Amino acid sequence: SELCQDDWLEIYNIYHDNTEKLIGRYCLLTAPGPVESTLGALGLKVILHSDSELVYSGFKARYTFEVAKSLFG
Repeated sequence: SELCQDDWLEIYNIYHDNTEKLIGRYCLLTAPGPVESTLGALGLKVILHSDSELVYSGFKARYTFEVAKSLFG
């Protein structure tokens, strides 16, 4: 469904104090495009949820690890 009740992908920022902030929840044909962790985050957490019903072609993602960008250019 369009409310992301059956299958979805969630992306979170993870912080030093063990908190998480949801970046977004995606389903159907929605895609977040490039996602970067925000300043101060340790990294990203990705959760793929499936209800195992009406399984189709699956899920694909691409990721890279990059050197942190300088704040001062």
